[in-house]
Amino acid sequence: MQGGYPTQQGYGAQGGFSPGSGYDAGGNGGQQQPQASEGQKEDAKDEPTAPVSMGCYLWLPDGCPRTPHYKADVWKKDNWKGWADPKAINPDNEGRCLGERKESYVSWCGTQSVHMLFVTAETEAPNIPSAPGCYVWATQCPSQPWYSSRGWNFNWQAGPSTPEGCVGERLRVFQKWCGNSKAQGLWVNPPPKTPGCFIVLPWGCPRNPQFKAPSWKKDTWPGWVDGRVPTDPAGQEAFCLEDRRAKLREWCNAELVGTLLNRCSGAECLQQPQAQWRCWRSRA
Repeated sequence: MQGGYPTQQGYGAQGGFSPGSGYDAGGNGGQQQPQASEGQKEDAKDEPTAPVSMGCYLWLPDGCPRTPHYKADVWKKDNWKGWADPKAINPDNEGRCLGERKESYVSWCGTQSVHMLFVTAETEAPNIPSAPGCYVWATQCPSQPWYSSRGWNFNWQAGPSTPEGCVGERLRVFQKWCGNSKAQGLWVNPPPKTPGCFIVLPWGCPRNPQFKAPSWKKDTWPGWVDGRVPTDPAGQEAFCLEDRRAKLREWCNAELVGTLLNRCSGAECLQQPQAQWRCWRSRA
């Protein structure tokens, strides 16, 4: 089989959760749902939770008869060497994942029951805005073809400025205006007033449900203090907004994960609340 079979993607010591010591998750536009290989639909009721991090994945519901020690009873990342370059995970290579790689597994495992899934930047949910307020995300607006969004947009529709009103009345008004009943709503709380990298998981952490961050919560990953993070400001920002978000998405298997870097310190954050708009940043 070209490239050999994938190594197990574990979470263990480098990505596990230990009670009382924080967690260690190891150490990312207008989107559409990830496309899966032909033949998946009839097994949809038994299909495991789909991954949200970029990559080519496989699922072998009936095992791998020709190589029985190889298991993929949940979606498992294809570690073929051709995916080593992150730039290879792009829409142009969808056919390679769903076609060529599938046929390689069909031959190697000796079964037609091989399902593939390709997740690219275009199918990932956007980062959560750092500015507080009510937001909407719609991949398209049939009733407003001029409307385009590659991230969460502020919901200007009239309605209550509350978490319930945002995902209720205001979202319904937007969906009607947009002509898209699948548009999503999100209420974002104010950012923290202390320095550090912060995360938020509005829809929880399915893979590790004991970890909760419904509002902005400081990232307590040990790498922030043991030298595994760049020392320059730009490097730290990129690490928080890109690397940490990607790891958390995989660790939680959660579509909606937000990260932001707050550079304020002490009195600047606590005594000048208006200055927070100049202190923190996140990329939507």
